[in-house]
Amino acid sequence: MPAPFTARATADVRAHAHPVPDASSPLEAALLFVERWMPESVEGEVSITVTDTETGYQQCFRIDLDDGSAAPC
Repeated sequence: MPAPFTARATADVRAHAHPVPDASSPLEAALLFVERWMPESVEGEVSITVTDTETGYQQCFRIDLDDGSAAPC
């Protein structure tokens, strides 16, 4: 069974999306992407694009790496 979501750093158009099989929502997929694939050298705020693999629907989330808060782009 394919992962329900894929996620990638929005600003890095060359990056491929990573499957996030254990996410139950797009926001959780974005947060898990940051935990697993963002380099520790990145600071401040990042934007993550999450794609629902079944529908193709994309959502963008801004995540503050300092306090862990997240909001739609």
